[in-house]
Amino acid sequence: MGFMDATLSHWTPDPLDRELLVDLTIGQLLDRAVTRHPDREAIVYSAYDDVGISVRWTYEELRQRARRVARALIASVIERGDRVAIWAPNLPQWLELQFGAAYAGAIIVPLNPLYRTREVEFVLTKSGAVACFVIPEHRGVDLWQELDDAVGRVPQGVRRVMIGRSPDPEHDGWFEWLARGEVVGDESLEERIATVVPDDTAQIQFTSGT
Repeated sequence: MGFMDATLSHWTPDPLDRELLVDLTIGQLLDRAVTRHPDREAIVYSAYDDVGISVRWTYEELRQRARRVARALIASVIERGDRVAIWAPNLPQWLELQFGAAYAGAIIVPLNPLYRTREVEFVLTKSGAVACFVIPEHRGVDLWQELDDAVGRVPQGVRRVMIGRSPDPEHDGWFEWLARGEVVGDESLEERIATVVPDDTAQIQFTSGT
């Protein structure tokens, strides 16, 4: 059971729990799972068979997909420690991005799909996110347009990638963006992975405060 120290701004593990902590990065945790169970199913996503979304990935398949995302992040000049936002509900691409960012040393910033322009603007500005991955719409709301409006008021530049087909030729869709990572070779990817350490921040979550 962890405890809070009033002089610290983060959770501190109970001394008795320290031996239970694993000194691995998120990417290394996935690598270890692949070593132990490469052909076991890691992800089963079949909630939306009626709209053609159904995937089953083994741990090895998930790792290969995550490494492909890591290559694309590197090709997009996303550096270690950069913040990358995801504005989408639960999707297979969410996990590709989470583990791909872990390999690349980027920090994921989740955005609630129910956010609107002002909230997105606040989170992107406060986190310093340099990229945002977004689905086309959610519950009838055009998230691409909402993001476009928000980015116009964010001080730093924010690269926008549509999880799907982009409506704007100036911005990549998911598969076009992934293709950009093909220029990143194994050596460059491994060099980046080697810079990531277990103490690195992996995710920044903005909550409602409740």
